[in-house]
Amino acid sequence: MVQISLPIWEVFCILRGWTSETSTNASILTITAFTVERYLAICHPLKAHTMSRLSRAIKFIIVIWILSALSAIVMGYQLGIIYEQDSAGNDVLETATCTVKRPLNHSFEWFTALFSSCQEAY
Repeated sequence: MVQISLPIWEVFCILRGWTSETSTNASILTITAFTVERYLAICHPLKAHTMSRLSRAIKFIIVIWILSALSAIVMGYQLGIIYEQDSAGNDVLETATCTVKRPLNHSFEWFTALFSSCQEAY
């Protein structure tokens, strides 16, 4: 049986990692936004009441997802399909693995620190 390596699998690998990272970042930022909103509601109830509008909430949600998607590009860039090689140096297609292919030094640490500090600030 001959297996053909399709470039589409590389795209799926990158998209899988990118969407996973996007949703993780969006979750962190959403929790942070709720925390800030609750803080304002408790500590500044009159101001919070005048600021509470559906259109404002929708804008925040859109901004959160855009920031999350943009920051996840770095993770998506690093992913790809790698193969084990046989003794002749040929790729063994059955060993295809979606993993870090193009590592960027300390990118995980920088984004973890950025999103964690964002949440801890409030």
